Amino acid sequence: RRVEVKILRAPPRSAEAYAKLYNALNDPRFVSAVAGFLGKYDLSKFSPGRCALMDESKVEFQAASQSQPAHWAKTLRDHWPVDLITNDEMFRVLDGGGPISGFGGETGNLTPAHRRTLAEYGFRSRVKPIRVERAAVRVQIIRNHDQWLKAEPHECRAELERWKPTRSDLRQELLELSAEEG
Repeated sequence: RRVEVKILRAPPRSAEAYAKLYNALNDPRFVSAVAGFLGKYDLSKFSPGRCALMDESKVEFQAASQSQPAHWAKTLRDHWPVDLITNDEMFRVLDGGGPISGFGGETGNLTPAHRRTLAEYGFRSRVKPIRVERAAVRVQIIRNHDQWLKAEPHECRAELERWKPTRSDLRQELLELSAEEG
């Protein structure tokens, strides 16, 4: 389960170099030399329980291999200007869909996979919906969980209204917010 990652930044070699390498697999002397090298390799410092190194290559690999919802959850957590977001807005960020429908005009429901991703990035769901513009709205808490879990509905409504997205494409809005923060 431990994966070490090293990204080789050198340009690829010629097709002839790779052909020569693969042809060497048919040479018993080459195979014997590799086996001899591996047989003499010092494993005395190998620790089966050690965690993999978290270096620049590993961080880059993990970022490149994360799911789209995970990428957007992290971006939202790091750059959304207020502590709360409606489930409707959250769905549109994670799923990439739909124009602003206003409070109560749900564009889609958060799936169990969305909820697992949100939990992984520290989001919490407010248990009870709040009433905004005559509609019951479910809310995700991005940060300051204890404060918002105890907050009155009017305080949550004020936090939601403290900042309103200006674009219908919430992903584009997030990209602009993250660019502004550098």
